[in-house]
Amino acid sequence: MGRRTLLLLGGAGFAAASVVAAFPTSPEMLIAARALLGIAGATLAPSTLGLISTMFRDARQRSVAIGLLLVLGPILLPDERDPAAGRVHPTSVDRTLVRNRAFTTVVISMMLVTVIGSLMFFTAQFLQLGAGLAPLQAGFAMLPAALAAIVSFGGAPLLAQRRS
Repeated sequence: MGRRTLLLLGGAGFAAASVVAAFPTSPEMLIAARALLGIAGATLAPSTLGLISTMFRDARQRSVAIGLLLVLGPILLPDERDPAAGRVHPTSVDRTLVRNRAFTTVVISMMLVTVIGSLMFFTAQFLQLGAGLAPLQAGFAMLPAALAAIVSFGGAPLLAQRRS
């Protein structure tokens, strides 16, 4: 299976599991949907980064590509197959990548995006369940944070370029 195919199947599986999780008919159905969300979500980042690293060998181009990925998504990425797929490698991560400042910046940025997303989720829950706001009011209250996230996504390529 190619990286693009894996990315698209993972995205479609994530979307389908999201719909099931939004309208469960039992606690078991919700738990199963959440498990599928985890499995499908686990395919997204590795396949995306694999595609980008294959397509963009130059560090500056790769930094810009990762920034654009955050905005445009997998629609523009071609399918790329690894001829060595399925073989077990002695090391799973190339340790020289950690010394690459652009790569490290991207990984840290991705972790921060995860943290920000989690904080926004729990903030929305608190505003609705703890503070008693209606969903629309909670959404408007979180609008500044959402706008800040959009601006930071736009600035990520510039930061990655400076660090490469």
